[in-house]
Amino acid sequence: MNTGAKVKLALGILSLLPTSILLENSDGAEIVDSVGAAFNEWFASILLSAVISIIPWIILNFAGKKSYILSVFTYTCFSVSAFLLFIQYILPIIK
Repeated sequence: MNTGAKVKLALGILSLLPTSILLENSDGAEIVDSVGAAFNEWFASILLSAVISIIPWIILNFAGKKSYILSVFTYTCFSVSAFLLFIQYILPIIK
């Protein structure tokens, strides 16, 4: 894994932190007000991204295209972050 891939992976994982906290605070039912709660939300979004990234990785490997699980995980982290922002900001506008 080269340095560029490591930076992308770190940015993908870090992008999940603010989006998961913003989504949790937007509903008003439970507010993230401590570091432990923030890490709990962050870990949940990382775990969700890891589970979701297994599906395209298996599909790519069965299709004959060799791919690394960390590269698929990186793109999944960015996709989950974008999806969480979509849920929080775009979906209420559409309603």
